[in-house]
Amino acid sequence: MAFLKQLPVNKDMGGALQNLSAINVLIQLIMAVIKCVLQFSDLDPKYFEAEIQPSAMNEIARATYWTIYSVVTCSSYIAALGLRDEHTMAKMASQLRMLASKVSSMQKGLELEFSHWKSEIELYKGLNDRFNKYQDLTTILIDLFDVGPDGKPPLVLGTDAEIEVGISSLKDTKVFLLISGLDAWDEQINSLKALAKLYQELQAKEQNRYQIVWLPIVDKFNEQKFSKLQSLMPWYTVRNPKIIKTYFIKYIREVWKFTNETILVPLDQKSGAKFPTSFTLYSVCISGKLAELFTQHEIIPPWDQSLQRALDLLLGGIYTGPSPKKASIICLFGGEDVKWIGDFITEINVVKDNTQISIDLVYVGRSSAIDHSKAILDSSTEKKLSDCSKADEIESWLFWTRLERIFCLGIGDSKNAKENNTMKDVKTLLSFKGSYMRWAAFTQSGSSNKMAKAAGEVVLEVLSKINEWWKADTNVDSFVLALNEKIEELLKDQKHHCYHIVLPTVAKVADEMMICEICDRKMVKYLMYRCCE
Repeated sequence: MAFLKQLPVNKDMGGALQNLSAINVLIQLIMAVIKCVLQFSDLDPKYFEAEIQPSAMNEIARATYWTIYSVVTCSSYIAALGLRDEHTMAKMASQLRMLASKVSSMQKGLELEFSHWKSEIELYKGLNDRFNKYQDLTTILIDLFDVGPDGKPPLVLGTDAEIEVGISSLKDTKVFLLISGLDAWDEQINSLKALAKLYQELQAKEQNRYQIVWLPIVDKFNEQKFSKLQSLMPWYTVRNPKIIKTYFIKYIREVWKFTNETILVPLDQKSGAKFPTSFTLYSVCISGKLAELFTQHEIIPPWDQSLQRALDLLLGGIYTGPSPKKASIICLFGGEDVKWIGDFITEINVVKDNTQISIDLVYVGRSSAIDHSKAILDSSTEKKLSDCSKADEIESWLFWTRLERIFCLGIGDSKNAKENNTMKDVKTLLSFKGSYMRWAAFTQSGSSNKMAKAAGEVVLEVLSKINEWWKADTNVDSFVLALNEKIEELLKDQKHHCYHIVLPTVAKVADEMMICEICDRKMVKYLMYRCCE
């Protein structure tokens, strides 16, 4: 370099030669950093999305900046090699040593980052095979959590976060992985409460052969939201979302298709050749089935055109009366008018005494998570309601949510929506939910005939005149048909009625499909904004 710059080589060149040596060291470190950065291009490009692994992106960005800075510095210092100012030469030497130390540190950081993500990618790619061929589920689950140097167990009991649980406690059990975010909107809370009920019933029946483990997938941890959801869970939860390994989170998102909707993934102790399938929590709660998830690849929609027995689904987990006989009549009713409830129960008892027909009553409250029906059932009507099945707040939510689900699935077929008896019944029941009026609906268990249903005052009027349309020796199988006929006659004579249906925003319904089941006129669509019920 001295020759190229035509510098005189003498004893005064010592400082310049030292700086030249420092520049050479820095250039070698710059080349090493560049090679480290280029190694990342050999990895799966999906791992360079900022939301998946920001640490590597940040390291590369910092290394790029200081690499360019060091190259420019080397260039300017090479140009200044001929200077004789000792103070300037010493300052240059200090700057070169500082840059060399910084670039060397970045090289080591990039090498560690590359080694980490290379290992993560290899582990991620191996998860498909491991989940498809494992012989002991606990051996996989142990590797999915970063327990840290303290060695604390990764799980705790949800309702008591002080109770720590090791992965070994899951041995010889069937495990559901409950995967969600931390947002606790009303639908999420209701679904979790419904799942808790299914879980507790399954535990009591199967003697703890099934366990649920909650894995919250979050970008930013919020301890308050985490604790709120954790308090709703009687099963195992991860003690902190941060200990879930990154490659497993990527696997959950890409293979089990987790986005924002809570899912449930059943894992048997031995997989055999069955690949794990994810189910949405919402659909599991609607179906009312939990253990069956281990034997099926999809949840059968709550709409069966061949059977048309939606009542069996609607009452699943709600109707706790005696086992229904073929001839038994089930009466669903609701409303918040205490006087009407008392009058209705009295009239039903009169009908039962006069006809000797078995009528099982099921009281269904509002669809809100708030238990509005509790105050009603604690009133003076409690004694009269003692013989009724009473849906609690979660059971009521399930009832109305299942109705909406049946409607959304059935409305896709215009023939079903307009001509099918079940769809007509569903639309009418949904109109009762929308108006919060007192109402009643009668059906015969195991029958595909239309329900006899109407607003409370209409039902009372028809029942009070039962002697005019029912004969003692008439077959019980015709009771609902006769009742429905009289209800429809009375409704036709009414000059005014006003029913409306509140549908979930996900329901895509053509305007021509919404025909009033009472007057056969086209219903008018209105836009409504509501913050609560």
